[in-house]
Amino acid sequence: MIAEINGHPGEILFQKKRFDVFTNPNVDPVLDSISPECIVVYGVALDVCNAYAIEGFLQRKTAPVALVLDATRAIDPKRGEDLVIKWQQQGVKILSTQEVVEEGKIYP
Repeated sequence: MIAEINGHPGEILFQKKRFDVFTNPNVDPVLDSISPECIVVYGVALDVCNAYAIEGFLQRKTAPVALVLDATRAIDPKRGEDLVIKWQQQGVKILSTQEVVEEGKIYP
C-alpha cells in the first residue's frame, strides 16, 4: 500500500462509516507515509465531522492544522464558535478562503 500511496499523484479519498474519519484504519498509515506539511480542514459540519478531524489531527500531531472558517458551517453555531476559540488556543490557524487562494501556502 505504501508504494501505491507514494506513487499516487492525485487526491487520496477515504470512505468513512462514522463521523470520525480516523475510524477508517487506512488513514493513519497514509498520513505516516505522506508526512503532510500542513492539514487544511473545511466543509460541514464544523461541530461534528470537522471537529473529529481537527481533534484527531491535533492528537496525532501529524502536522500544523488550518481551518478555512468561511468554508465551514456548524449545526450548532454557539458550539462552533466555542470550538474555533478552543482550536485557536491549541494552535490551529484560522483562515478565510481568500487567504488560502491568495497566499497559496498555508504555513511558512
